[in-house]
Amino acid sequence: MAPLVGIICDFKRQPDGMAEHQVGDEYVSAIRDGTGALPFLIPAAGLAPSDILARVDGLLFTGAVSNVEPFHYGSDEAGSDPDAPSDGGRGQRHPDAAGGPAARPGPST
Repeated sequence: MAPLVGIICDFKRQPDGMAEHQVGDEYVSAIRDGTGALPFLIPAAGLAPSDILARVDGLLFTGAVSNVEPFHYGSDEAGSDPDAPSDGGRGQRHPDAAGGPAARPGPST
């Protein structure tokens, strides 16, 4: 059975108000074609990180303008350029993301 690799989606609100969870096809193709793994799109909201980590064999963090802003993890740095698009609510949609399971050290090898 092929490994399951989660790809963290970006959250975008379209001009018509429709909210979307999306990733670029290059990420899906890289997982599918480059590794033979099964890409699994993870919504940007609504799932507990511990539930995700219990089910996937790996994660691909794509990076985007909706990265978690530094203030969510206690930094006083400004983070993004104030004129750049960002999604300051991403940490609020994943309240346990900053310092949650993905930020903890994994098992020793």
